[in-house]
Amino acid sequence: MKSTLQRRCAAAAAVAALTVGGIGLAAGTASATTTHRVWMSTSFEAGVYYGPSSTSGKVGADDLQNYHNGTADGVDVDCWATGQNIENHGDVWYHVTEEWYYGGYASSDFRGWVYGAFVDGNAAFHSGVIPAC
Repeated sequence: MKSTLQRRCAAAAAVAALTVGGIGLAAGTASATTTHRVWMSTSFEAGVYYGPSSTSGKVGADDLQNYHNGTADGVDVDCWATGQNIENHGDVWYHVTEEWYYGGYASSDFRGWVYGAFVDGNAAFHSGVIPAC
């Protein structure tokens, strides 16, 4: 009788441990992608491309710009990668998840890549708020 009770307790403890471990494992592997809004702050226009190179072709989103009247376009980015170096401004490209136009009044959700130097002079990259892809 005593051994049956011990086995049941041990089995219940094992099930509880596996359940808690499974929940912990599931929670540990789940991750939400954080995006950061980066506003145009340069005098360049920036296109959104299929890859981190201007030769990869544009995704169809309108080019981004700074209107220099307190209004600018922006992008939500989730990471950065290296790619084409345009005009010796560096090789940092931001991965875009959404575009914002006219200070955020209109948006589109083309995914692609935008040249960091033309958006904000790579400021978001240098500040460390955007992780590497």
